[in-house]
Amino acid sequence: MLRTVDERISGDLMAEDVSRPGRARAADARARPAGTGAFRAVGQPLPRKEDLRLLTGRGHFSDDARAEGQAYAALVRSPYPHARILAVRAEAARAMPGVLAVLSGADCAADGIGPLPHSPLPSTRYDMKLSPPAGRPVFIGPQRLLPADRARHVGEAVAMVVAQTREQALDAVEQVVVDYEELPWVSHSEDALRPGAPRLWDEAPDNLLIDTWFGDREATERAFARADRVVEASFHIGRVTAVAMEPRAALGWYDPRAGRYTLHAGSGGAVRQKRELATALGIEPEALRILCEDVGGNFGSKNRAYVEYALVLWAARRLGRPVKYTASRAEAFLTDYQGRDLVSHVALALAADGRFLAMRAHNISNVGAHCVSLSPLGKGSGLITGSYRMGAASLRAQAVFTNTMPTNAYRSSGRPEVTYALERLVDLAADTLGIDRLEIRRRNLVAPTDMPYANAVGSVYDSGEYAHNMDRALELSDWHGFQARREAAARRGLLLGRGFANYVESSIGSPFERAEISVQPDDRVRVVIGTQPSGQGHETSFAQVASDLLHVPVAAIDVVMGDTDIVSVGGGSHSGRSMRHAATVLSIASQQLIERGRHLAAHLWGVAPAAVHWQDGRWMAAGASGASQVDATHATHAADAVRGLDLIGLARALRGRALPAALAGGLAVATDHEMHDPVFPNGAAVCECEVDPETGVVQVSRYTAVDDVGRCINPLIVDGQTHGAIAQGLGQALSEQCYIDPQSGQPLSGSLLDYGLPRAADLPSFASEIIEVLSPTNPLGIKAGGEGGTTPSLAALVSAVLDALGPLGVRELTMPVTPQAVWRAIQEAGQAARAGAGA
Repeated sequence: MLRTVDERISGDLMAEDVSRPGRARAADARARPAGTGAFRAVGQPLPRKEDLRLLTGRGHFSDDARAEGQAYAALVRSPYPHARILAVRAEAARAMPGVLAVLSGADCAADGIGPLPHSPLPSTRYDMKLSPPAGRPVFIGPQRLLPADRARHVGEAVAMVVAQTREQALDAVEQVVVDYEELPWVSHSEDALRPGAPRLWDEAPDNLLIDTWFGDREATERAFARADRVVEASFHIGRVTAVAMEPRAALGWYDPRAGRYTLHAGSGGAVRQKRELATALGIEPEALRILCEDVGGNFGSKNRAYVEYALVLWAARRLGRPVKYTASRAEAFLTDYQGRDLVSHVALALAADGRFLAMRAHNISNVGAHCVSLSPLGKGSGLITGSYRMGAASLRAQAVFTNTMPTNAYRSSGRPEVTYALERLVDLAADTLGIDRLEIRRRNLVAPTDMPYANAVGSVYDSGEYAHNMDRALELSDWHGFQARREAAARRGLLLGRGFANYVESSIGSPFERAEISVQPDDRVRVVIGTQPSGQGHETSFAQVASDLLHVPVAAIDVVMGDTDIVSVGGGSHSGRSMRHAATVLSIASQQLIERGRHLAAHLWGVAPAAVHWQDGRWMAAGASGASQVDATHATHAADAVRGLDLIGLARALRGRALPAALAGGLAVATDHEMHDPVFPNGAAVCECEVDPETGVVQVSRYTAVDDVGRCINPLIVDGQTHGAIAQGLGQALSEQCYIDPQSGQPLSGSLLDYGLPRAADLPSFASEIIEVLSPTNPLGIKAGGEGGTTPSLAALVSAVLDALGPLGVRELTMPVTPQAVWRAIQEAGQAARAGAGA
């Protein structure tokens, strides 16, 4: 089961009453949108508008795009992790039936095609500011469409074949001969930092591109010096991949008469990719249109442009016909941008009573052969202290080149990694001091009265009730009934363990967003916005916000996204930003539309604008009377002024009427907004696992999640997002791994046969609850709801497995905790125990 099937509708609807326990903990902190009665859509579990279209086969995904006369592209890819390209010999391929072109890096250079202009450094005001090693400029390792010098990872494209059919293109790829000189390679980040390690780029002689310190190093060392106990640990949170339901695909064409390119490709943000691809092609952005309709899965893997997107556009112009590329599943496993891959060395200084005094961390991010995004390193850097008060902290954050596929933001970018390291460290501290693992956490939690709270590395948390999250998670999980369940499992020959994790994450993302709202001639309200969904239900939730603000039925609102000829500004969907940014810019635009409507109504009624007011979704004119009007039309308008007109009614009344220049365009506004303030969703998770000591098989038997998302626009959608996010995190903890053979550098996870996605039968029904502690940073108090399920799940599951195996002497495991890994740990612990007894 591909996981995008299950960002599904939640099975249990949440009640409308947001004042129930666990909902709207701070509902009085900020006002709801203006909706009342029939137009109170925010907070309602409305079924998604998108689903009828998607579930009846009427979606339009990237590979659905067709163009008359289209040709097909296939890529020649490097079989080596590192090799010098000596020659590309394509004579035999060019002679094959149907082959239209074979293009290489030399052709790219001759046509002036540049690399993809990735901008990996976060761009908002309050992001953690990553910097290169002292004395160096930022160097990201340019990702050329077809490199002419070296291939730097297995699967890197080195030539492209275009043919009349896909089969002909694939056959011709086999006939392209590339002469390589194999070079030494390195795949692990710590190995890449060792003296004498193979060098990927001359500009980065030590393979290091980021080396930044955060926090107060001197205060941290003083705290460690006076600590009663110090606990240290090292973790490697390995690589995973998104396994999108639809592998990436792209169709490009060129209109020589208009001098314009068009690309049909799914992504997390069409506007950004338009800019990036135009730069690579050496054209003005206005010469490129991107169409991004339904996206068959993303999770961050499609947020940045791929070389194939630019290649089909370039080839289309050269050949004078559309060119299409669709990745195979094997290509996706090999060349999709991947996630995680962080090494974290952490240490905690403690007082004898369990108070956290200080924390040290050294995080090393493996960015692969080219730096596509530093979001995982940056976002994780700001959250190393998690939900806990820490007197001081210091962090060294490094990013390293290796001969592997580039990494990118992947669901909850960077936060599950640091949460895993911290929460595992806290468990170790509790064991070391002999303090209950829940009690040590309670003693150190940030309190609501501390908010806004500046943590020890400079992140300022906006709001949250962390102790309440713990209480609700423990209550919902029946924590106190665990012993009876453990005894029942033992009678079946199984070991039952439980794990707990708190989390806090950040949501920032691109600061720019635009909304355009207009009433169309067919009485429908059109909302144009720059975020691009990939299954999150934006068409529904954005319409709910607009419905409340403008008192228009949700069914009458059309949300338009993904066409850069219509959507001119937008940050895309990433970092949990979409709902918060969309709701904020929609709030501003709605107020502007209401104000514009006030002037339009005043013009219609012949009164001063000051006499018109907006009340309960209608414009009204105080003291207006139809009795003095001399004709029926004016009498009607005057009567309308008394009764008031809603948005659609005013639009109807204005049709066909001449308007002054200042009001030309009628009921339509376009609003740009820039927002830099981060928000900090938070929560807690409890996991129970049964372990079979004979086979090492781990079965998740219970899972509880409590997530503070701020204002919840649609609990049905958020529940579905929570369930999918939990499954994603548990998948990594249990079985998912992009494994690279340490002897050859070859990726060995190349298909669904050898990449362990969780299936429906592998996971229990989840117990989840939404908490609404509103954020003071935006008009609706929204935080984010799509990533929190993933953030604590890795730590909660591994903690549960170790709790189960504790009586057998197993003290640590490396993810994924596959049956083989668990069985080996059990055997090794048994051997150690027998050796100790024999001694």
